[in-house]
Amino acid sequence: MGWFLFIIGTLGWHIGMYGMFKKSGIEGWKAFVPFYNTWCIVKKINLKQYWFWLQLIPIAGQFITISLFYCEFYSETINFIPSNSLIMTCLPL
Repeated sequence: MGWFLFIIGTLGWHIGMYGMFKKSGIEGWKAFVPFYNTWCIVKKINLKQYWFWLQLIPIAGQFITISLFYCEFYSETINFIPSNSLIMTCLPL
């Protein structure tokens, strides 16, 4: 049962990443390449390159990578949802 949930979660993550990359104007296949997908996100949201290298720090890098993907999601969502809506008010929390 655990393996099944792991596979479903992994597939869901990759399908979501593919969709996020397509919506942000990055080729979808780049979402499936480890580390390169983070490099593409760092370049897309105009962060300094050291954010990419910070993800390689053990333990802390996991949180940095998650925050980068959250920033990409937030920057793409801000274009589609009106700024005075409840969703945009609660999203940064």
